[in-house]
Amino acid sequence: MKKVFQVFVVAGVVAFGATSCVPKRQLDDVKAKYEAERMKAKDYHEKSMKCEAENNEMKSTLAENAKRMDALARDTSIQGTSLRQLTKNYDQLDRTYRELLALKEAGQKRTDEINRSYLKEIEESRTSLQSQEDKLNERASGLTNSLQ
Repeated sequence: MKKVFQVFVVAGVVAFGATSCVPKRQLDDVKAKYEAERMKAKDYHEKSMKCEAENNEMKSTLAENAKRMDALARDTSIQGTSLRQLTKNYDQLDRTYRELLALKEAGQKRTDEINRSYLKEIEESRTSLQSQEDKLNERASGLTNSLQ
């Protein structure tokens, strides 16, 4: 029985060894596939890390751009307020300028009227003086003739 047992053990070991052994080529194929998958996983991990870094950079850029946009919105608001104030001041200045031009024109007309009036008075005075001078000259010549 010992021999039978040994035969069974040897047969079992041979059978177990024959069924549990994987041929070298199949093992090499599995190792190659494993290595290829490991390389793919490494590439995907590197790509993932790169994408994560880019994502963090984009988040940072987005935050900076949001801050800049807020600052620009405030600046735009301030500039809009300043523009409205400047426009209001310009409109007031333009109205004042037009009023001054109207006053200047009215003053110029009044000055022209006064000048014409004075020129007329001067002309009348000159004519009157000329007439009086002519009369005096006539009397002087009449007196000179009568004295002679």
